[in-house]
Amino acid sequence: RSGVFTTAAVKGIRKAGCDCVGVGIAATPAIAMYMVWRDAPAAVVISASHNFKTQNGIKLFKKGGMKLLPADDATLTALIKSTSYQNIRHLPMLGSFTDASKQCREVFVTFHLNPKNSWNTSPDKIPFSGPLIVDPANGALSHVGAEVLSKLFKCEVVEVNNDAASGNVNVDGGVADLEDVTVIERNDVNFKGHKGVAELFKRRAGWAAVFDADGDRFYGLGYNKEDDTVLVLSGDEAAVNISQKITPKHDFIITVESDLEASRAATSAGFKTRLTGVGDKWLLSRAISHPEKFSVACEASGHNITKGYLIKQNGVETPFFAGNGLKAAVNTFLVLSETRKTPVEFARPFTPGYKKTFYVFYTKKAMLTKGSGLMVDIERLLTDMLQGLGDVKVISFEEEPDMLYVSVSSKGVQHAGIFVRNSGTEEKTGINIRGRTADAEALNKIGVSLSLYLFKTMKNRVHSMSVAEIAVLKSLADSQTPKVPADVHAQRLLKEMCKGGLIAKTEEGYKTTHHGAECLRSSGRSAL
Repeated sequence: RSGVFTTAAVKGIRKAGCDCVGVGIAATPAIAMYMVWRDAPAAVVISASHNFKTQNGIKLFKKGGMKLLPADDATLTALIKSTSYQNIRHLPMLGSFTDASKQCREVFVTFHLNPKNSWNTSPDKIPFSGPLIVDPANGALSHVGAEVLSKLFKCEVVEVNNDAASGNVNVDGGVADLEDVTVIERNDVNFKGHKGVAELFKRRAGWAAVFDADGDRFYGLGYNKEDDTVLVLSGDEAAVNISQKITPKHDFIITVESDLEASRAATSAGFKTRLTGVGDKWLLSRAISHPEKFSVACEASGHNITKGYLIKQNGVETPFFAGNGLKAAVNTFLVLSETRKTPVEFARPFTPGYKKTFYVFYTKKAMLTKGSGLMVDIERLLTDMLQGLGDVKVISFEEEPDMLYVSVSSKGVQHAGIFVRNSGTEEKTGINIRGRTADAEALNKIGVSLSLYLFKTMKNRVHSMSVAEIAVLKSLADSQTPKVPADVHAQRLLKEMCKGGLIAKTEEGYKTTHHGAECLRSSGRSAL
């Protein structure tokens, strides 16, 4: 009940005349699960998700466990805008408050220990060639994830980065830093502070379950003794591995974010692959609306959904679907135990294609909408740049009308996909490119060129973080120690500048990249 956002949510629920049931610090899938368990009509989650604690947001669930869709968001936004805060400020809190933290935790743990959800048909623990490292990113799965894995797997379970009370969520670990990464070398400076990675290198053995702070994403890490590296399993690799245990083979739902080769692997395995927009809400929507046709759903960022079975408070068993990082980890490592594959074999269930995302942070996101001048310009640029790679076609996604998706195919077979969209949770716009490794050089040039164009056209130059970006780029002209303005979150800024390709981290410090220098020149304030 503490914290500005949580306190406000509790007050609003009670002023509306509803009884509020608090569950404390709990994973997003645990809250959705507990809501279904006790037949509650809705749930509210205050979470920074995979971001820093300064980027808190609100996740809302409807009865049955479904997230709000854009139409729901529009309706809710209109109601909020039409409601005067002064009219509700002094309303009495008619509803009650109950603390159900312990009960919610018990429901969540019990769910994963159910053999129908863990897939462990033996009364004994699952034999596992450990150790098994757990990195909950100082978030909601702290202690809970390790408890479940310890009860299910016969190996040493070691938990790191588990101080949820600190509030330092997604710091020194978690999944966000692992996106678009396939292998990590021991001396990679970008992962020196990642505790899950560091523990694997320290032990020179084992696997790691890495989550984001609210527990709905999972990445797997495996130590490869053959070349002293750590291999990364994204949501794509985890889902393809998990699918080996799923019968009958129905729909394999995958978002445009995923590797095209993951889709091909699922099709080759006998599933019917279906493509959807970005976000686990679309995966969840397909699962809940057509459970009889659903097998598995995933996206590269770590969301995985498989059918679960929840025994509700009234004793009735019901199907349950959620983006659940812990269930994904349990099922993934069970398959690893049964197949006894080497780290390389398990981490690469399909030959990966080219996959890279070019980010531009602190953009004017309202510029990129269906039919806008910028959208038309980007479509024209992309169509021109893709000439010679194959047949180019723009594909519309009903669920994401403001996303531009361009497909490239030859003889009816898609071999590249490029989509440009605004993030739904962060202040950034992404150019997401998926394709064949044979086209990597050409696709990379397109990404670099288009990201520079978006930097010039979409950048919100008065945003405090944009101003800080320029200050850092100018300071790096004379030093490898960036000078970050005092009014911004330094760690967030430097991480996002690295993700945006403006700077790179080295053993000596930070340096401006060629792309960063080009962006600085385009700002009209170049010091290089």
